[in-house]
Amino acid sequence: MRRLSLLILLLVTGCVDKERAPVLGMWTGGFYTDEAEVLRGYLQLYQTGDKFKMRLGTKDQEMTFLGTWSLAKNRVDLRVGDIDFENPTEETQKALGLKMFTPDEIRAAFGKPITLDLATDGKALSGLTITIGKIQGKHRFKKGEVTANTQKALDGMKGNR
Repeated sequence: MRRLSLLILLLVTGCVDKERAPVLGMWTGGFYTDEAEVLRGYLQLYQTGDKFKMRLGTKDQEMTFLGTWSLAKNRVDLRVGDIDFENPTEETQKALGLKMFTPDEIRAAFGKPITLDLATDGKALSGLTITIGKIQGKHRFKKGEVTANTQKALDGMKGNR
């Protein structure tokens, strides 16, 4: 009985197990092709409810992905439940000649689980190749300090609100 009470207390207070601890928290990076960074942003993995928030964008378009995640060995799987788009109006897109991912292209790409492999040093997540629209690439995120370019993008995202 005492062990059961202790187990319930640990589950309720939300103690982190050793396997999951390295992946929890903030990761910065984005979606990359071999040649360039396509989408820049961050991934936040929460312990509570195994939820995540991923924010990706360009100078013209931003998306926030919400969902759940799971961990098996050194592989994180993200399952997107909701996507919030912050796009200019269609009129603005046409007037300025903006080339953006359509909501349908994003939903098709993120409708399947996104798989990320944890590097052996625990400081990087690298995704399997996926296609968004006509672009093939991989998600890559780093844990720890924010790079100068990522900080600039994050600051730009804050400034657009």
